[in-house]
Amino acid sequence: MDINNKIAVIAGGASGLGEATDIAQVAQFIIENDYVNGEVVRTDGGIRMQPK
Repeated sequence: MDINNKIAVIAGGASGLGEATDIAQVAQFIIENDYVNGEVVRTDGGIRMQPK
């Protein structure tokens, strides 16, 4: 099982893993939107990795 499949199993109901363009779109939205400031935008798809 490759790493993408392992992450998909951990994510549970996630519809799929994001692409680099998804992160780029979020970055563009933050830059263009004057009402977003000091906000933390999580890009982990809800996955909380467990410590080793």
